Amino acid sequence: EIYQCDWSSDVCSSDLERILSMGVATKQELINIQRFGIELEVISITRKAAAEAAQSFLGGTIEHQAWNRTYDPWVLTDPQGREWKFVADGSLVDEVFQKRVEMVSPILSMADMPTYQEVVRRLRAAGAKKSSRRGSVHVHVDAANHTPKTIRNLVKIFNRLEKLIYMACGVQQSRLNQYCRPNEEEFVKRLEAMRNPTDRSLNRAWFNGQTNFNPAHYDLMRYHALNLNNLWRDLNTVEFRFGEVPDNLHAGKIKAFVVLCLALSAAALTSRGTCSRRKSFSDNPKYAIRVGLNSLGLTGDEHRNTRKHLLANVPGNSAWKDPEAAKQRRAEKEKAGNSETQSTEQGE
Repeated sequence: EIYQCDWSSDVCSSDLERILSMGVATKQELINIQRFGIELEVISITRKAAAEAAQSFLGGTIEHQAWNRTYDPWVLTDPQGREWKFVADGSLVDEVFQKRVEMVSPILSMADMPTYQEVVRRLRAAGAKKSSRRGSVHVHVDAANHTPKTIRNLVKIFNRLEKLIYMACGVQQSRLNQYCRPNEEEFVKRLEAMRNPTDRSLNRAWFNGQTNFNPAHYDLMRYHALNLNNLWRDLNTVEFRFGEVPDNLHAGKIKAFVVLCLALSAAALTSRGTCSRRKSFSDNPKYAIRVGLNSLGLTGDEHRNTRKHLLANVPGNSAWKDPEAAKQRRAEKEKAGNSETQSTEQGE
């Protein structure tokens, strides 16, 4: 799985540290340079067929690690020496064991997204589909340059935008009830009460007052939309668990979710302070979400497709907070303009 990767070996880590030390890092720079890994759950295809589909684009060699009966991994080592793993996932209960697939990427950066998207397209062409019950996308973002303070920023930013994010990503209520639970208000309050958070105080706040610097892999606290368990495991990542697999395995929609996760992390790294009060939907959730995306730095042509995908199924008007009031103001303006034109003509 992702946690078996060597996060210390990638050049992006030193680049990110250098940019942060300069004190002038922009959110966009951080989005582009942060490292991450992706777990994608699909069905209707064997793990061997999925590995071969990826190999048709990446090249490389495939090894079946048959000794591991729990995950039954098929490992594709690409020409760069990176491992793409295709393992069994027990949560995909609507499919036979042989056709339950979780594709675990190697460590990536945004420069690798075109490659990842093409691999997803090859899986789709080979017959991979979304599970009707449990299919999800998880993104692990490298936490090497985060501190207890920036993790607190991340929790508060996520809490503020949480309901809007779930609507934009189309998160199913069944997942929010079990494997992708929202932030607990008490946890957020404990963080807000800290003047200078430390690793220990953050750990105790997360584990409900208990100290746990060695959480088990399947510790129940991991089942949050924003999972901090891995900060105290070898992985040292923040995991975003709320991604939904698109119905047609649309590679652009998966990229939009990845960019959203990186933007949340980048906002936490660059923020000097943030409010945790949750945003309301009002009567126009589309506008509220667009403003939220703008606050994360997802503006301009570079993120046009990200905004498009995240706003696609949200009702409302993204351009105006109150569309009816805007329509009325435009009508009044046009009426005033017409009156002024008529007065000018009469004066002539």
